[in-house]
Amino acid sequence: MRNFKRFPSFYGCYKYLHPEFSVYVPVIVMEYIENGTLRDRLEVLQFGNPTNTAKALVQIGLDIVDAVQSLHGMTLVHNNLNFKNIMYRLDGTLVLVGFVGETLSENKDTESVARMIAKLSLLHTPIADKFVDICKRVLSCIL
Repeated sequence: MRNFKRFPSFYGCYKYLHPEFSVYVPVIVMEYIENGTLRDRLEVLQFGNPTNTAKALVQIGLDIVDAVQSLHGMTLVHNNLNFKNIMYRLDGTLVLVGFVGETLSENKDTESVARMIAKLSLLHTPIADKFVDICKRVLSCIL
């Protein structure tokens, strides 16, 4: 059975009559992920206990690997992994959002993780540096 916990729930599609143009516009209704983004999580961790922070960073890395592997298991790629497209539910579950469902092909998600590592490297904070190391390990897992 496929692991869908790492993706937002899909509730349906409907047509919305645009008031200005009098045309129907398709609308997709999905779960609202309300507990912030990866960037938010990293900012909070920056001021936490170093031992707990290290454990949390490792768990984030493992969760990203799990999410990307789940997506790849459906022969899809994200193609745009970044701080805004990795979000959290209230229960703490990491969720990938913003993917377009492209068919799996080599290097697309690898390039996304590499871009995320490059952006993190520019922050030059201890928490970002630790997470860069974990992201590099994530990269090696999804190759």
